Amino acid sequence: MWRLKLLLQFVLGRLPWGEQINHLLQRIKGSFASPRVKNNVLGIISHLVAVGRLAKIEGSEVVEIGTGWDAIAPLALYLLGAKTTTSYDRFPHLRLRLARGVLDQMEILLDQIALMTAIPKPLLKERLARLKSAVGLEMLLKSARIIYKAPGDAGRTELEDCSIDIIFSNSVLEHVPNSVLHEFTREARRILKPGSTAVHFIGLGDHYAGNGRGISGVNFLKYSPNWWNFFVQNQIGYHNRLREKQFIELFRSHGASVQVISHAIRPDDLKALKTLKIDPSFAGMTHEELAVHTTLLAIFFRDSQSHPCNGRLDF
Repeated sequence: MWRLKLLLQFVLGRLPWGEQINHLLQRIKGSFASPRVKNNVLGIISHLVAVGRLAKIEGSEVVEIGTGWDAIAPLALYLLGAKTTTSYDRFPHLRLRLARGVLDQMEILLDQIALMTAIPKPLLKERLARLKSAVGLEMLLKSARIIYKAPGDAGRTELEDCSIDIIFSNSVLEHVPNSVLHEFTREARRILKPGSTAVHFIGLGDHYAGNGRGISGVNFLKYSPNWWNFFVQNQIGYHNRLREKQFIELFRSHGASVQVISHAIRPDDLKALKTLKIDPSFAGMTHEELAVHTTLLAIFFRDSQSHPCNGRLDF
């Protein structure tokens, strides 16, 4: 089954309307069905709760990377009190119908969201009602205080130095080329206020593994870079295969301090690594380092004499 998915995305990634066809197939498969949206909403809210332990979301200026088709993260940030969210995406995928589906799930989950966030339910209800009353996508974005940049480049935001409180991404950085990750990190360093943070949830597992149905989440580590780049690296199926350790090293190369908020390792992946022949490009890492399936990382830029915000007192 995973080979069929890889072949399909290999073909679609080379067609002019490949992403739209892939999106249609995702809808048919149920990727935007209510149970999946419910789980995604709860997952992103839980990640934002972790962000809130490091930085105050209420009243904050936020940059979000990867709006997606349904804008769960920007809508959740408004619900949690962000002053403004500037959200960047490569293409203008956002659809009103899918965003409304997110709002419907948020309404169903309101008691749970109030419990998770410690935000009073009446306040959450008031904010959600404002969004649900919006007519059209433009009004919804305005009501949610979302500045939608698509096509947009989070590596060249054109925002002012030292103007942002929080940068957030959810399941995005694993789909970004190494060179672009460096651009994102340099830009984060420039636009974040001193003491502010960027928090990234990163899915490190094999996206072709089929949720553990007979294929390990580390199966893709056996392929050479040349094989992987030819068959997988396209605008639909791109996955950089970087491990948590490599992400941390990349961020630190830009002078960042990195905190692992949480990460997950699946026992089945550790078991698979005992017999799996790993490509030499992943040599030098332990099985535990290779097996990290998801990670939530916070990065900070502190104590740097060359930091663009050094010496500024106007915030």
